[in-house]
Amino acid sequence: MEKLPQFIMHHPYLCAALAAVIVFIVVTELRRKTGARAITAVQAVQLINGHEAVMVDLREPADYKAGHILNAKHVPLSRLAEEAGRVSGDKNRPVIVYDKNGMTAASACERLKAEGYQQVSYLKNGIYGWLDENLPLEK
Repeated sequence: MEKLPQFIMHHPYLCAALAAVIVFIVVTELRRKTGARAITAVQAVQLINGHEAVMVDLREPADYKAGHILNAKHVPLSRLAEEAGRVSGDKNRPVIVYDKNGMTAASACERLKAEGYQQVSYLKNGIYGWLDENLPLEK
């Protein structure tokens, strides 16, 4: 233990790299625990069938009308802050949000968590991920 300061003095780059790795691990773990969870289309179907998950379509009205997941509630991302309360009456019920390609849905998850929803996740790759699995859309 007495030689630790001497080691640090002789190997500053090695010690800096170790500190960077430790910070990276801590930040990654904190994000994983608080961040939004991405799920596949298959996992979404399992949540819908097994736990009556609520699907929320964040796309614009024209995209929603062109085709959406069966029984999905339409809450455009631009109106999510005002309409978060109508997503589900039970804030413990799983909620899955999706957009066109999965790029903006993670931020919507954070907004819903801030509103008190407990189990919020987003569809990986958005509606495109759903279509890649050959799952049906409702018009």
